Amino acid sequence: MMIQPSRRDGLFISLLFVLFIAWPSFIQPIEAKRHHHITPTNWTSALDRAREVVLQLSVDTLATLATGTMAQCAGKAPAFTIPSLTFKGFCLQDGPTGVNWGGWVGGGGNTTQFPVGMNAAQTWDRELIYERGFMMGEEFKALGINGAMGPGINMGRVAAAGRNWESFGSDPWMIGEAGALTVQGLQDAGTIAIAKHYIANEQETSRFTYDAQIDQRTYYEVYAYPFLKAVRAGTGSIMCALNKVNGTVACVNNAVQNIVLKNEFGFKGFIISDWQGGALNGALAGMDVAMPGQLYPATAIKQDVVAGRLSLARLQDMVQRVLAPYFLLGQDQNFPDQIDNNPKSVSTPAHAAHARKMAADSAVLLKNLNSFLPISPSAGLRIAVIGSDAGPPSRRNSLFPFFTGIDGTITQGWGSGSAPMPYIIDPLQAIRSRYGGPGGSLVSSLLTNWDLASASSIAAAADVAIVFVCSNSGEGGFVYDTNTGDRNNISLWFQGDNLIRTVSSVNANTIVVMHTPGQVLMNAWNTNPNVKAIIWAGMPGQETGNGLVDILSGDVNPSGKLVYTIAAAEADYGATINFSPQEPVLVSYTDKLLVDYRWFDALDKTPLYEFGFGLSYTTFTYCNLMIKGYADPGPNSDDSIVLYNITCVITNNSNRTAGAEVAQLYIGYPEVVGEPKRVLRGFDKIMLAPGASGTVEFTLTALDLAYWDVPMHVWNLYPGQYMVWVGASSRDIRLTGFLWIGRIPTSTTVDFHASTAYFSATTAGNVVSTSTAALHSATTTNSYATTTAYSYATATASGMIATTGSVPYRPILLWSKTGLAWPDGDAANLWALAGNGWNRVSWLYTYGAWPPPSASLMSLDFVPMLWGCAGIQDWDTAIAHGIFDNVTAVLAFNEPDESTQSDLSPAVAAEIYKRHIHPLSQLGINLGAPAVSPTNKGASWLKDFFTLCKSCAVDFLPVHWFGNRCIDLQNYLMNIHDSYPHLPIWVTEWACTPSSSSSSNHEEEGGGGSCNGTSINTFVQCTTSWMASQSWIQRYSYYGAMRDLGGHVPSSNALLSPNGTMNTPLGVFYVQDKHG
Repeated sequence: MMIQPSRRDGLFISLLFVLFIAWPSFIQPIEAKRHHHITPTNWTSALDRAREVVLQLSVDTLATLATGTMAQCAGKAPAFTIPSLTFKGFCLQDGPTGVNWGGWVGGGGNTTQFPVGMNAAQTWDRELIYERGFMMGEEFKALGINGAMGPGINMGRVAAAGRNWESFGSDPWMIGEAGALTVQGLQDAGTIAIAKHYIANEQETSRFTYDAQIDQRTYYEVYAYPFLKAVRAGTGSIMCALNKVNGTVACVNNAVQNIVLKNEFGFKGFIISDWQGGALNGALAGMDVAMPGQLYPATAIKQDVVAGRLSLARLQDMVQRVLAPYFLLGQDQNFPDQIDNNPKSVSTPAHAAHARKMAADSAVLLKNLNSFLPISPSAGLRIAVIGSDAGPPSRRNSLFPFFTGIDGTITQGWGSGSAPMPYIIDPLQAIRSRYGGPGGSLVSSLLTNWDLASASSIAAAADVAIVFVCSNSGEGGFVYDTNTGDRNNISLWFQGDNLIRTVSSVNANTIVVMHTPGQVLMNAWNTNPNVKAIIWAGMPGQETGNGLVDILSGDVNPSGKLVYTIAAAEADYGATINFSPQEPVLVSYTDKLLVDYRWFDALDKTPLYEFGFGLSYTTFTYCNLMIKGYADPGPNSDDSIVLYNITCVITNNSNRTAGAEVAQLYIGYPEVVGEPKRVLRGFDKIMLAPGASGTVEFTLTALDLAYWDVPMHVWNLYPGQYMVWVGASSRDIRLTGFLWIGRIPTSTTVDFHASTAYFSATTAGNVVSTSTAALHSATTTNSYATTTAYSYATATASGMIATTGSVPYRPILLWSKTGLAWPDGDAANLWALAGNGWNRVSWLYTYGAWPPPSASLMSLDFVPMLWGCAGIQDWDTAIAHGIFDNVTAVLAFNEPDESTQSDLSPAVAAEIYKRHIHPLSQLGINLGAPAVSPTNKGASWLKDFFTLCKSCAVDFLPVHWFGNRCIDLQNYLMNIHDSYPHLPIWVTEWACTPSSSSSSNHEEEGGGGSCNGTSINTFVQCTTSWMASQSWIQRYSYYGAMRDLGGHVPSSNALLSPNGTMNTPLGVFYVQDKHG
């Protein structure tokens, strides 16, 4: 739904009309230009064109393009003309929230003040974030500004840091995602993005001198990562920072600029200095443009070239990099002239509507006791609006301090990251408009925090009291109440805590609205039962009031979520501002990878409100986690190819209220990698009608799963098991699964025999021994007699749970009446337990005993092995009953045995795979070999399967072998390997009887193999040695019924029933890998 701006008054309507008719013709609907993202081919063409121009320029002209001046533009390069190009000059302007210094360039009040970067991120809405960048790009271009100095993509490492609001939160992945979307939006609109400040620019105090002491891995994974994403999004420029990095100023740091940014990240655009950031030393270290020119003017550049201190080739490279984005975005074709002192409106109704929508969608509902909100307008309802932050600022567009108000409502921070506004809809105005008027609510107000007596009086007389509190921060150099950019602390300003306590002490229906640049302390009042609701509104820009009343009234269901952690105490955070007056100021990044929520997780600290938290007027249910994909280990940082697709289903639980939910994907690395406990790697926002369900999707690339390998100096994928969590916040985890990188190694962390019972039979009717993890209640069996029907009469579901409760993965064993069978009632109990919270089940064996159609496997983590032979139920019926619908993964299917109609055909296997089963790296197709199968059956089955399922990604081939043709096993395995040499084989289970009864027939059929003994002991030893020598056999296990606890092979006659068939309790096995 497109939300139109509310009427301010007649002047506002007139302003919108003027904006509409004055809308520049080149500003098209977003759909007309969007997603024309930069490609390597585009860059190559632009660099070639720039090189052609550069070779025609004199040293004097080149020098003027490698520096700048401050005029109407914050940074400006002069025009030049050559036969092939008329260059009209280069104008660069702040900032990340909109066009800064709008009163100087294009006139004040003619550009949009969008919500700040922090608010944009807290929408968790890729479309909105992109559109914000695109619309800002339109306004810059309309004023003839070539480059916008934004987005800000520094980390919010310290809660009190002055410019956190310019960026996108406190997680490197989130900042990288939002920064890349903003870069794409700006540049799709035709404006060069200048991502800043590179790098480790995490406080304003001593910003010109402090030294960020940071280790290599932290550098790459946390602070450089967002810039890598900006580079891959095609950013035309990057601004280097003024602070030092490990002893050297970033703008004159060769490692930071040349080695990492240009060589390793492949950045092709130009590096521009932050103001007064470098001179010759910067140019030699990779800086391409010195701003604003006083420190390194064109005359000095020319002198350095003449003297040989700066090579002509380097100067040409600098200018080539400056001109390449100019050609990349087509700025040589019909780009608007620079607007100096001729006022021109470039804000549009669409931009205002977007600002309002983002203001609403970024609001985070932190508390809503007993569903107090929303509040519908009603006649006679008495609403008190209290606090200076509810009213209009008095210095809306003054040049000090850079367009922000330090009185009135807070819409942005101060400094070069701010922007002017054409108007402001303050909260009080919007509340009166929405709730007041004839026949409406009665709205009273007090726009001061200091008159507590009046605040108490007004609040006591109201039905609802809305308290507005705030704090602010900004760029260093502008000081308010001793706050020099960074906040001195994270308390509320203007005695906000006292105001809340005063109001809530006399009004049991108090709502708190906060406009702050980030975290504030709230534990003095957030649990007060009289504080019914808390809304973090952030810094929402010019439409602040309208966005807020959309939430208060329920016109918009809140969906914003935090992109930082709110702690109970400031000391709970892992980093603070270094306010030391001693030079040099050393800032040690001892928190390393543990920024924000990662720190709280590592120290097991409980936050007040965790990263990713945010309430809605409805609730949501998560289910059906599916994981599909595969990744090889090793050096890889490709983020263009999706390795894993992860989906789940979300349901809106309300039958009356539509709402949007942000599902968040977190990954847990193998412990040996040394990553934080869990890290954000995806999000998806979905709008759902009342009662509706929908699927959210996450994608994982190699870069998403890589870590920085310091010894190898590469992004690397570590082989092993990775946890997958999907939830509503970093601590509200709803679904759990896992994925694998690479083949499962023989030293796998999955302990196959930790939860597996195995049995050895020596005489009919007795179970001689079991492992310590065995089902202790399984003590007797029926006589073998002449059948293969068994019954563990005393084995119970409760007994199973009791004996396997301490192991990491618990088995469910079910057999049909044709094989080993649980009593009917007990089998039903097992299924009921599996679907009722026993959700750590992971190993499921069925031997012809499907659960009833009504049973649910929704709570199972995964089903690694699902197989059967004679007696298994119809697979199509199983699919129809939804047996596989909620299962994360199936490791292997039953053996392809043409001797029985019940076995799995390639067609049914392909159907299950395509419809329901997502391939983890454990996934494979089980290629068993019953006695009647020829040795080429497995390869033939695979050929049919892959023909039917061309997209199926099989990671290895599990084989199990049962029967009395021992001598054919090697031939069978070699046949599969010859047909599919790229796929390793797992011999998941193998067992056979001696071949003496018909050895000649076996040899004729199977070709013998290298282990042709008549003794099973001899055969086992020989085959084990042979398997160990084959590199393509990654793991093998000998069937458990063939061994006792000491690992001894029983006598061969104990393996046969009187009719010659094997007496082995199928479904229970022992695993031996190559390491024993």
